[in-house]
Order: sequence, then C-alpha cells, then structure tokens
Amino acid sequence: MSVRLLTAPAIEVAPGRVEARVSCDVARMRTTDVSGLSGRALEALPGLARHTCDNGLDLPVAEELGDTEVVHLLEHVAIELLLRGAPAKDMRGGTRWDFERDGRGAFRLLLEHPDDLATLAALKCALALVEVWATGGTGDVEGAIAEVRRVRRS
Repeated sequence: MSVRLLTAPAIEVAPGRVEARVSCDVARMRTTDVSGLSGRALEALPGLARHTCDNGLDLPVAEELGDTEVVHLLEHVAIELLLRGAPAKDMRGGTRWDFERDGRGAFRLLLEHPDDLATLAALKCALALVEVWATGGTGDVEGAIAEVRRVRRS
C-alpha cells in the first residue's frame, strides 16, 4: 500500500477565506522529490505559468514550481482551478509552516476567495489532482473545473 502524498485533516472556513492544515509525506515534501510532478502540473494547467508569486527570489512561477514545497504547488493548483471555475477580483493564497510547532510535514494553506464553497471544491480537486500527478497520471482537470463551477455561488 502506498503512502498518500497529501492529506488535509483540518479545514477552517471563515468569510472570504479557507485555511487548511495539510500534511505532506515527509519523504516527498518538495516537488523535486516527486519525479515529473511540476512538469505534469504545468502541462495539465498551463495557466500556472502566468501566476505571480512572492517567492523572495523573484523567480517566475514555472521555475519556482520546479523546486518548491509540494503544498505550495497545491496552493497554485487550487488558485488556478478557482481562476478557471469561479473567477473573482480578490483572490490569493499563501503557504506557511512551522515544523517546530506543528511537526515535520505539516503546512498551513490559506486560500482567500469570496466564495467558500468554490474554494473548498477547488482545494478538494487540487488535492486529488496533485495526488494523481505524483503517481504519474494526468488527472481530470476539466472535471475539476466543472466541479468548482457547479458549486460556485453566482
């Protein structure tokens, strides 16, 4: 039996924001630890390359995703699903961690978007897509976008 790459054991929802505690397999916490992961993500969602990211190194997102935390990739996948399925003027994300406080492999992912249902759907679908990409699959991106559209508030 294989170990899941990501799980989200706790999710908090507040107006305009969803914060998830995401656990990542400690042996595969960086995209470089999962062969081909960032390439599959960029191929499946080319819009990721247009994202902006405050990564401290002024790297383009496509380059940043090549060697970053898997949960950071998850953040951008969820945002892209929101952009495609429930676009909003004010949306952003953030990934942070404090391994000393929360334990190694524990991350906090923040998604800010006015529609909490669409945001939860985007997070759920992003978790599934990243998991499939981590095992070499392609995933159903169009189905994920359709799910976000289905639950969004018009």
